[in-house]
Amino acid sequence: MAILSTSKLHLHYGDIPILSNLNLDINTRSRIGLVGANGTGKTSLVKILVGETDYQQGELLLQKNLSIGYVPQTADDIKSSSVKSHIMHAFQNILDLEQKIEKSSKTLEEENNPTTQNTHMDLLQKYEIIGGYRYITEFNKTVTGLNLTLDVLENSFNSASGGEKTKANLAKALLQKPDLLILDEPTNYLDFESLRWLEDFINHYESAVLVVSHDRHFLDQVTTSIWELENQSITTFPGNYTKYKKLKAEYILRQQKEYESQKAFIEKEQAFIDKYRAGQKSRQAHGRETRLNRIQLLQAPNKTQSINLPDLKTKRTGRVILNTHEANVGFIENDKETILLKVSDIELLRGTKTAFVGKNGIGKTTFLKTIVGEITPLSGIINFGQQISYGYVDQNLSYIPENVDVLTAFLDAKNIPINEARSYLARFLFIGEQVFQNVNSLSGGQLTRLQIARTMIQSPNFLILDEPTTHLDIQSREALEIILQNYEGAILFVSHDRLFINNIAEQLLIVENNQINLFKGTFDQWEEVANKSNLKKEKSSNQNNKNKSKKINKYKFEQQENLIKDLEKKLKTLEVKLNHATKTQNVSELTEFGEQYTLIEKQLSDELEKWVNF
Repeated sequence: MAILSTSKLHLHYGDIPILSNLNLDINTRSRIGLVGANGTGKTSLVKILVGETDYQQGELLLQKNLSIGYVPQTADDIKSSSVKSHIMHAFQNILDLEQKIEKSSKTLEEENNPTTQNTHMDLLQKYEIIGGYRYITEFNKTVTGLNLTLDVLENSFNSASGGEKTKANLAKALLQKPDLLILDEPTNYLDFESLRWLEDFINHYESAVLVVSHDRHFLDQVTTSIWELENQSITTFPGNYTKYKKLKAEYILRQQKEYESQKAFIEKEQAFIDKYRAGQKSRQAHGRETRLNRIQLLQAPNKTQSINLPDLKTKRTGRVILNTHEANVGFIENDKETILLKVSDIELLRGTKTAFVGKNGIGKTTFLKTIVGEITPLSGIINFGQQISYGYVDQNLSYIPENVDVLTAFLDAKNIPINEARSYLARFLFIGEQVFQNVNSLSGGQLTRLQIARTMIQSPNFLILDEPTTHLDIQSREALEIILQNYEGAILFVSHDRLFINNIAEQLLIVENNQINLFKGTFDQWEEVANKSNLKKEKSSNQNNKNKSKKINKYKFEQQENLIKDLEKKLKTLEVKLNHATKTQNVSELTEFGEQYTLIEKQLSDELEKWVNF
């Protein structure tokens, strides 16, 4: 059953058409991935669906009382005292009811009669029905899954980083449990653990989900149909992203064959018409011409534009391109050193392609900045090898000059003839007059393409890339993959795009317990090893828990687990008592057990947080 539909929907900005004649349905359990090149109108469509943008023609039909949870790409500042209070607005109806229950309890103490008892009992029943005894646990699970730490939660929302705000908005939307969850690029600020948690959440979510994403692995995990937005229209493909790619390739091949077949038919018919127009077969020629004029002409399949480069020749380096020895990486603030990472003695060799992976906030960017000399190591040695010419694409794209046009910014990296520069920029989709566009007006994807062009024109033999795919659409990511796969030099890069890592990296720098170690293998191979290692650790931990001679910290850990189990049992017992009190309409028991439940749930929440950080 459709909970949201569009009929003959049109959107244009001035004379520029954005969306044309869209007929779409979202059903109760839909899992839709919306894909398309940057600038095709994906966010515009989403904003129409959530009521933030008007459209010129057509209809938007919503199921009565449909609730929609929307998480945009970027978060606006709001009036909220803290990140935690912003997320807790998801439970505003519960919080309001708690205040009513508190007032009702005081009234009951002063006027204990059937009327006040019934009022109080009704409030407690409603509190149970809307999840009042579960919301704190749900809150903690969600913020832990999205890696929103206690420090972040206590920060002012408006002083939080863009990534923290987006994750807070995501947490709030998930906790609201809307009938339709719409997420616009939700993976941009999530590390691998949070990505897996979100995938699991969506896969167990009972309502509809529409997600805009350029993360192909994420789309594979959470979607069962793909909406492709191209040329102002939507084409629907069943299955996940991988299935869509296969079906799209088959569709283009079929479209090309039909186009070529029609073209050959038209040429043959036209040749007959031209030959016999004035001869004995003129009537037949005229008939064929009439039929030909009625044919609906097929269009050739669109050729997708993407960045491209010829094979790059790089200057040969020494055998070792980067080596470290007893290095500590971090920062100094108020004359105090803070060590973020301890670096094992590592050698990266000529031609290797290495991904640097680890949780958000552990110091990956700091390590790259230390390599290129922006930050001094706190101790030890981090050195380039011989004859290294590196190219660095930083996460914030801060090397691009401000308030100049694209062409000038490019020539700032390497001064070459203008015709050559424009030809090179065209390979990165800056075509015609676009090279005169001011860099301050460029999108994140355009800035990324420009910085990659500025870097590659200098023919580096060692590329250092910090989140190069964040603002790139899928076509640009796949094109960049091909460029990097064919690149003869060495690469060290940070990315949260798991498919991108798998397609490029032959080895990984892994951060575990603030220590950087080299793993020789692909991302999939590392995950397989890590999963086996975690399983062994879990079995070993279970075995050690049985050993009475274990160390004191393990004894405390077991005590903490037992305390949590005990609190969970108490909650289950209280749930049974609350259900019985509800059926018997025993107001005093409902009040007593409800208060006990709230106190124990709060205690369980606190103990779970201690256990997570043990």
